[in-house]
Amino acid sequence: MKQNVNKVWMNSQKSTLSRILYGTAIVMAVMAVALLIDNVYIFKTTIDQYVAQGYPIEMLLESLVPSQLLPAVFESIAVYGGIGVILFVLGKINQNQVNIMDLIINDGKEANFAFIDGFAQENKETDESIDEQDADKQNGDEHNTDENIASPDDSVEKE
Repeated sequence: MKQNVNKVWMNSQKSTLSRILYGTAIVMAVMAVALLIDNVYIFKTTIDQYVAQGYPIEMLLESLVPSQLLPAVFESIAVYGGIGVILFVLGKINQNQVNIMDLIINDGKEANFAFIDGFAQENKETDESIDEQDADKQNGDEHNTDENIASPDDSVEKE
């Protein structure tokens, strides 16, 4: 019973860091959008103030877009968006590391994940079928899977 409680506690702790990283990535993405909207609003307000003073709008746009609007837009997207993307990727990496450690610790018998295309994915097999496979291997009932694999020469008909 105590072993089951420890396993449940470990499973709940495994993805906590990933959840924190995902949450922080979402917050950073929202901050990037908010800062982008704020910068556009500040640019519009600046243009309105200069127009009210009598400056021509073409001259203002020509001079203020490259000096005020573009750096502000790129800064908000690059800094906050980039940090958000990095945090999201770190969350994915952490989750894969947790899955791999689960495989290593459980030696594949009770693991809920299997390697597919280099990533640890959820395994659909039950623990019973894995135990049956291990029992077959120990009893010598292991089937040679190399016989079932067709060689490239088998697909080409010989004439």
